[in-house]
Amino acid sequence: MSVVELSDCVVLTHPIHLHRLTLRADLWRLCGPLLSRPLTAAEFAGDSLRPDTAAALFSMLRDRGFVVPEDADELEQAERAVTEGDGRARYLELDPVGPGDLTPGPGVTGQAGTPDGEGGLTPMRVMLVGGCVLQFAEDALVRRGARRGLSVTTRHLWPDDREPLAEQIGAWDPHLIVLQPSTQHFMSPLWDHGALEDEGRRRRQAAALGRLVASHIDDLAAAAGDRLVLVHNFAFPAISPFGRFDFRTPAGFRELVGGLNLRIDAAASAHGNVMVLDEQALAARHGAGRLFDDLYFPYGHHGGMPDLTVEQPNQTPGLSSLLAEEYLDCHVAHHRLGQIKCVVTDLDGTLWPGNAAETGFGWVDSDGTSRWLHMGVQQALALLGRRGILLATCGKGSAEVTLDLWRRNQGRLMISPDDFVTHRINWEDKSANILRICRDLQVAPESVLFLDDNHVERLEVRARAPGVRVLDVPVHDFRRALLSDPRCQTGSVTKESALRAVTTKAMLAREELASATDRRSFLRDLEVTMTVRPAVPADLPRVVELCGRTTQFNTMGSTLTGEEARASAATSAVWTLSVSDRIADYGLVGVVMLRGAEVAGMVVSCRVLGLDVALPFLVATLRAGGGDRPGTTGSIVETARNHPCRGIFTSAGFEPAGAGLFRLADPGRLPSLDDLPHRLDVQAGTAARVQEAAGA
Repeated sequence: MSVVELSDCVVLTHPIHLHRLTLRADLWRLCGPLLSRPLTAAEFAGDSLRPDTAAALFSMLRDRGFVVPEDADELEQAERAVTEGDGRARYLELDPVGPGDLTPGPGVTGQAGTPDGEGGLTPMRVMLVGGCVLQFAEDALVRRGARRGLSVTTRHLWPDDREPLAEQIGAWDPHLIVLQPSTQHFMSPLWDHGALEDEGRRRRQAAALGRLVASHIDDLAAAAGDRLVLVHNFAFPAISPFGRFDFRTPAGFRELVGGLNLRIDAAASAHGNVMVLDEQALAARHGAGRLFDDLYFPYGHHGGMPDLTVEQPNQTPGLSSLLAEEYLDCHVAHHRLGQIKCVVTDLDGTLWPGNAAETGFGWVDSDGTSRWLHMGVQQALALLGRRGILLATCGKGSAEVTLDLWRRNQGRLMISPDDFVTHRINWEDKSANILRICRDLQVAPESVLFLDDNHVERLEVRARAPGVRVLDVPVHDFRRALLSDPRCQTGSVTKESALRAVTTKAMLAREELASATDRRSFLRDLEVTMTVRPAVPADLPRVVELCGRTTQFNTMGSTLTGEEARASAATSAVWTLSVSDRIADYGLVGVVMLRGAEVAGMVVSCRVLGLDVALPFLVATLRAGGGDRPGTTGSIVETARNHPCRGIFTSAGFEPAGAGLFRLADPGRLPSLDDLPHRLDVQAGTAARVQEAAGA
């Protein structure tokens, strides 16, 4: 490998694959033993590095080919691939990895690929299709990936690369593909020369650019398969070439850029595996004058803000860092990694200023900063509730006093007590209260986010409620964090998501009723209605959501990404379950996928598990869908979370066949549906594959 030592960092370059890694000098010095003799991963750690830091560094070196097995034939590798790329210039902005980057914070785990099994980082491959802006971002992407437990390797392609994209994607198998159409090659005719030409020519150039970008998106989406594709849109220039009169200029920049971005939105929305990286949103949040260079350079250059004292291609870290974070955040949001299902918030000092029991809600009448700050937090929580995230409170004090005051003032606030599914307001430790909330709501601690203005309370929860995500930012940053956290975002809000708080409170009310009567009488008194029917294309968003969120009653073991769920729905006969009772209408809460004589997958929302609907749903589906014949099979991939579904097939009369497989030898063993305490409505029809909505 090539080693270039600079004043405060070292740049390593692989001579065959051109992989690059930039390390801080102090971290590179700790790699010295590897240069002198072969070492195992354990020996590499030695006494100089923390074990987790050593494992992470070893992963990064190995994934780039800087560390190889002692018997590896590197000459053979060189003959197979002397180099990568097409010989064009490569740009570099140093952003060295340091020891602190290799020790992810609490609750941070790898979010792509397969863990290496050695306590190191999780590999993640990112293909960058675009100009030098993407090359400048490579080091930043590696460093920020390491902070998230990822060993990121990158491969750069220019937009006009002649080798078929599908072949390159198939050969390298990236987890993420980024397309940056905002390159000088594409932008200069319109951005630079268009401002000097007439309106008609500008419109024709903009239309041609829009068609070109849409075509790129379609081609890349098709070549990518089920991999995520991120497409940059265009940020407005910091200064329009038409000055303050751009608004009345025919085919001015506001009109043209806005039109191009709408064209990109439409092209991306046609593909379930494409997301838009919103450069305009970055410019709005951080300032176009701080991120882009058109205050100094021609518009079409569209690079990051330069260091004007350096006479060479140079980017300041601002744009590269933001792009790296956005790439990783979009990956998390698209694949629903580490989804937050419940936000638990403190009250005094967090949801409102001061102590409500002592000072009341007089602060609402003020017009000060603190009033609007806490109103902003309340609105953010209300928006998360609308997305289907459950809300709960966990505060110190008297529940009766606090809730009474809150209800008397709720008309003047952005959120009310009824927007929360449960309240734990007492003098107990908050960790104990949060764990009780997890049990009551049937959510894993890892799916819970906790807000509190008091750092002591945050430390107590982190120490005594393992897994719970604790938001460690100041109160004034809560709103931004909640609304921008990719774990709190979803591509669509289904009817069932919007009503999740209502149906969860109904579940809690049911459990109170159940404790006072026998099971069968309880279900009959609830007037539970089950509707089993074939899926239709309009059901696909909810089917995808259920497969992506359900971890308890999930025979497939793991949740599915949107693309995986769509692919399964397109190759299976899909049956759905909708449930209601006298307390609430829970909507579409169950899915069974039949693939010939196989139950390919079954998921049921935890909100209706207490209604004993899973078994009659499966039996009704098998009978209506032709699965009630000898030889029908089902399987269960066991996880730490899916205990509720472990007995579903044996309860339905299947026999264990080993390795998680179950077989129906005698259809006569299927349970009768004649004497259910539920009202069961099985709608006639043949379950269809629902691929028609796959691009929705």
